[in-house]
Amino acid sequence: MARFDNKVVFLTGGATGIGRATALAFAHEGARVAVCDVAEAQAQETVKLITDAGGTALFIKTNVASASEVESAVQRTVAEFGGLHIGINNAGIEGSRDKATHDYDEATFRRVIDVNLTGVFLCMKYQIQAMRESKAGGVIVNTASFLGHFGMQFHLAYVTAKHGVMGMTRAAALEYARSGIRINAICPGFIDTPMTAARNEKDQQIMDRYYAAIPAKRVGQPDDIAKAILFLASEDAGYVYGQGMIVDGGMSAM
Repeated sequence: MARFDNKVVFLTGGATGIGRATALAFAHEGARVAVCDVAEAQAQETVKLITDAGGTALFIKTNVASASEVESAVQRTVAEFGGLHIGINNAGIEGSRDKATHDYDEATFRRVIDVNLTGVFLCMKYQIQAMRESKAGGVIVNTASFLGHFGMQFHLAYVTAKHGVMGMTRAAALEYARSGIRINAICPGFIDTPMTAARNEKDQQIMDRYYAAIPAKRVGQPDDIAKAILFLASEDAGYVYGQGMIVDGGMSAM
């Protein structure tokens, strides 16, 4: 019996990268997966990869910064699959990676906070409501970052949002531990995804320096994070509450 047979997973940011790898991993282990994203074509491809492999998945176009869209997506997941057991709140954007605080664009800052921080709050809000109504408990894993524990210059909005995700994770974990809802965060380091891909030659040089410093001597892959997320969502992590699990190839140990 697979670890997640008969489990329903609501996953945001499932179009590419970590989200796609995680959706595929859950489906491979028996879960039914609601793949939520604004990138319709790519998210539909994630669903097709799952169904072609014999799994069960559903695409729901969802802007996580919209309370009404998140609420509707959670309700549709419950209606289609008969419940909600696991929430994976992974949708995120990077914002600027070359602007100091005094030059950071306000609109960009607000957009990063809307998606990366408010989006996680809204997903938790409606996932928890569904889990409480079912009285069956559940598990939530929020995607933070190793930058939710540390700082990095020129990444103001992203670092701010990911620190906020860690704060929400800890606060909510304490609120709902006695209700049978277990909440943690995954904190990836540098992972080879479309979001972290270099945008130009100068950017490539900067990223190459970061990558060269990774003690594991390789850049992380989406599957590395998917495996860790599935651990946090499984009964193997049944006594883990309110933690931010760093998966960064040893960067934060330096």
